[in-house]
Amino acid sequence: MEFQLQKYLFYQGPKDLTWIFYTQFHNIFLTTHLPNSMSITDFEKNILYVHAFYLNNQDLITVFQTKDNLYYLLVNKNSPPPSSSSDQTVQVQSKLSAYPTLQKLWGSLTKSQRTMLRMPKLSILKLKTLDKLDDPHILLYINNRTSELIPSQIKKDGKKQLEINYNPLISSEILQDSNHNKHLTDIDSLILTNCIQITDFKWCHAKWAQSLEHLTLVKMYPNSKLTAYHLKYLVDQLPKLKRISFHYCGKVNLTALLGLLSAEKCKLEAIVFDNSNMLCQGNGYSGVISEEQWLALKNRTLKSLYLNSTNVSLDIIDYLRKSCPNLNQVMLCHKVYEHLKENILPPDSSPSISIDREITYFDLDDKTKMTLPGDYELRNLLKNKFQAPFSNSMLSKIEKIMGEDAVKELKQK
Repeated sequence: MEFQLQKYLFYQGPKDLTWIFYTQFHNIFLTTHLPNSMSITDFEKNILYVHAFYLNNQDLITVFQTKDNLYYLLVNKNSPPPSSSSDQTVQVQSKLSAYPTLQKLWGSLTKSQRTMLRMPKLSILKLKTLDKLDDPHILLYINNRTSELIPSQIKKDGKKQLEINYNPLISSEILQDSNHNKHLTDIDSLILTNCIQITDFKWCHAKWAQSLEHLTLVKMYPNSKLTAYHLKYLVDQLPKLKRISFHYCGKVNLTALLGLLSAEKCKLEAIVFDNSNMLCQGNGYSGVISEEQWLALKNRTLKSLYLNSTNVSLDIIDYLRKSCPNLNQVMLCHKVYEHLKENILPPDSSPSISIDREITYFDLDDKTKMTLPGDYELRNLLKNKFQAPFSNSMLSKIEKIMGEDAVKELKQK
């Protein structure tokens, strides 16, 4: 029963924000009375696994398990100060409850708590439907049902895939350690979902990783150390990599394309950047990738690009098709797709790009698409409207003569 309830929470409970529990632990428990007068540091060391975590502007509620096999329900609620009070500091009411089993914790929940944690009454749970789903490896490990921290690869569509999901114990060092991954061979695909300790790509040196063709890295937390500059390491160290998917990686911006696509060893055919807030256009007339950098970028491997950022300009779309002549599928958010559609002009009589080429643009929200000849023209390009007053080389010379403050003023104009 206990394992089935754990499994239900793994697949149904809110978990995307569990990174907050691990990274803001001391702030979360600041107003909480801990059991047995335990220090907050010792209590943190005793945490085994977070099964569910919900947060909004007023409520924080989480279900977690400790190494002494107790289950805890933590409820934090913000209470606004009385209007008559001069102190307008928000007060946090905190309640921590311990239970010997998950079943007892489950049965103690209020209606609103069950709604937030997606934990319906035990009497209406259909746990048998879970039998069709795989037993989560992290649950097998923490319940001592397996001795290996890293799961064995599974076969999907004839390929070997390694999935590591919601595992707070896996680190880059563990993935790299030959003692941990000795059973991994010829992995085609790696999926890392919300693994809070994967903060670099050192594991790419591991022998098992050299056969990777597809990497999916899902990180819902914005404090990731991974930046655009780290991504070039992937194509340099993983010679067979053809597809990468990055989801909600807050510090990765569009400049990642420079490192990925300009690398000599690049074999990437598909890139997914799934982050609606991804930085692509730096300001009103300049993108995070300069015109000189776009013109220097030539890549013939990329065929498909998923870019759902709302910060994509027409200039970026124009540069992409010219820098990547084999790019034939581009997925965009509705706002950018409609903006592109409104500014398309018929191809001119002497196209600079082969007329045999076609590019299909997809609207990710409305699930519609349009296929255009590769030489289509765009109006209202920013580069045709604005001209940066000084080039980077000129700004460098001005800085040497007039100082750094003068350059800052020029950049703001």
